[in-house]
Amino acid sequence: MRFKVGVVIQEDGTAKTVVKAVLIRDGTETCTVGFLPRQIAVVQRKRDLITEQFGQVIELCDLSESSAKKSKSDRNQGMASYRLLEDIPSHE
Repeated sequence: MRFKVGVVIQEDGTAKTVVKAVLIRDGTETCTVGFLPRQIAVVQRKRDLITEQFGQVIELCDLSESSAKKSKSDRNQGMASYRLLEDIPSHE
């Protein structure tokens, strides 16, 4: 996936800046599969650090064996952990 800045129009008509996770399939950006937490989207410095970076989903929390992770994922309408691709350690 790739992280991109976007704008979502809320029900009351106001615009909200978001950082969306865009799925990459066969080398092509396809669709938005989720959004990063609000704390990242609203702070310009944090948003700039992650925008246009690539990431890989490590775990979908609603499939976790941990009941705490499952319930938190339910409250947040889905959660996943990810790793930026530049942060993946080499085993060479």
